[in-house]
Amino acid sequence: MLRTLVAEVSATWVEDRQGRILYDKIEAAQMRRAIAESKRAEDEQARLQAERKSAETDSHRIAKEQADALAETHRAAKKTADAAAYQLNIGQG
Repeated sequence: MLRTLVAEVSATWVEDRQGRILYDKIEAAQMRRAIAESKRAEDEQARLQAERKSAETDSHRIAKEQADALAETHRAAKKTADAAAYQLNIGQG
Protein backbone atom coordinates (compact mmCIF):
# COMPACT_ATOMS: atom_id res chain seq x y z
CA MET A 1 0.00 0.00 0.00
CA LEU A 2 2.84 2.39 0.80
CA ARG A 3 4.41 1.65 -2.56
CA THR A 4 1.15 2.46 -4.30
CA LEU A 5 0.87 5.73 -2.39
CA VAL A 6 4.48 6.65 -3.22
CA ALA A 7 3.86 5.79 -6.88
CA GLU A 8 0.71 7.93 -6.97
CA VAL A 9 2.46 10.85 -5.26
CA SER A 10 5.38 10.55 -7.68
CA ALA A 11 3.03 10.44 -10.65
CA THR A 12 1.16 13.48 -9.35
CA TRP A 13 4.44 15.33 -8.84
CA VAL A 14 5.53 14.50 -12.41
CA GLU A 15 2.17 15.66 -13.77
CA ASP A 16 2.40 18.89 -11.77
CA ARG A 17 5.95 19.41 -12.99
CA GLN A 18 4.94 18.79 -16.61
CA GLY A 19 1.98 21.13 -16.17
CA ARG A 20 4.28 23.83 -14.80
CA ILE A 21 6.67 23.41 -17.73
CA LEU A 22 3.76 23.66 -20.17
CA TYR A 23 2.44 26.73 -18.35
CA ASP A 24 5.90 28.36 -18.51
CA LYS A 25 6.09 27.63 -22.25
CA ILE A 26 2.65 29.17 -22.81
CA GLU A 27 3.57 32.21 -20.74
CA ALA A 28 6.83 32.66 -22.68
CA ALA A 29 4.98 32.41 -25.98
CA GLN A 30 2.46 35.02 -24.82
CA MET A 31 5.31 37.33 -23.82
CA ARG A 32 7.00 36.91 -27.21
CA ARG A 33 3.68 37.64 -28.89
CA ALA A 34 3.15 40.79 -26.81
CA ILE A 35 6.68 41.97 -27.58
CA ALA A 36 6.17 41.31 -31.30
CA GLU A 37 2.87 43.21 -31.29
CA SER A 38 4.50 46.11 -29.45
CA LYS A 39 7.35 46.16 -31.99
CA ARG A 40 4.85 46.14 -34.88
CA ALA A 41 2.98 49.05 -33.29
CA GLU A 42 6.25 50.98 -32.84
CA ASP A 43 7.23 50.27 -36.44
CA GLU A 44 3.81 51.45 -37.65
CA GLN A 45 4.13 54.67 -35.63
CA ALA A 46 7.61 55.25 -37.06
CA ARG A 47 6.30 54.65 -40.58
CA LEU A 48 3.41 57.07 -40.08
CA GLN A 49 5.75 59.68 -38.62
CA ALA A 50 8.10 59.29 -41.61
CA GLU A 51 5.16 59.69 -43.99
CA ARG A 52 4.03 62.86 -42.17
CA LYS A 53 7.54 64.26 -42.28
CA SER A 54 7.81 63.45 -45.97
CA ALA A 55 4.46 65.13 -46.64
CA GLU A 56 5.57 68.20 -44.68
CA THR A 57 8.83 68.31 -46.62
CA ASP A 58 6.91 68.04 -49.88
CA SER A 59 4.54 70.81 -48.77
CA HIS A 60 7.47 73.07 -47.88
CA ARG A 61 9.18 72.31 -51.19
CA ILE A 62 6.00 73.07 -53.13
CA ALA A 63 5.45 76.29 -51.16
CA LYS A 64 9.04 77.36 -51.89
CA GLU A 65 8.62 76.59 -55.59
CA GLN A 66 5.41 78.65 -55.66
CA ALA A 67 7.09 81.52 -53.80
CA ASP A 68 10.02 81.42 -56.21
CA ALA A 69 7.65 81.42 -59.20
CA LEU A 70 5.72 84.36 -57.75
CA ALA A 71 8.94 86.27 -57.12
CA GLU A 72 10.00 85.63 -60.71
CA THR A 73 6.61 86.87 -61.93
CA HIS A 74 7.05 90.04 -59.86
CA ARG A 75 10.56 90.58 -61.26
CA ALA A 76 9.26 90.16 -64.82
CA ALA A 77 6.35 92.53 -64.13
CA LYS A 78 8.72 95.13 -62.64
CA LYS A 79 11.05 94.81 -65.62
CA THR A 80 8.10 95.31 -67.97
CA ALA A 81 6.84 98.28 -65.94
CA ASP A 82 10.32 99.84 -65.89
CA ALA A 83 10.61 99.40 -69.66
CA ALA A 84 7.18 100.98 -70.17
CA ALA A 85 8.08 103.88 -67.88
CA TYR A 86 11.34 104.38 -69.76
CA GLN A 87 9.47 104.43 -73.07
CA LEU A 88 7.02 106.99 -71.67
CA ASN A 89 9.85 109.18 -70.45
CA ILE A 90 11.53 109.03 -73.88
CA GLY A 91 8.30 110.02 -75.56
CA GLN A 92 7.80 112.98 -73.21
CA GLY A 93 11.40 114.18 -73.37
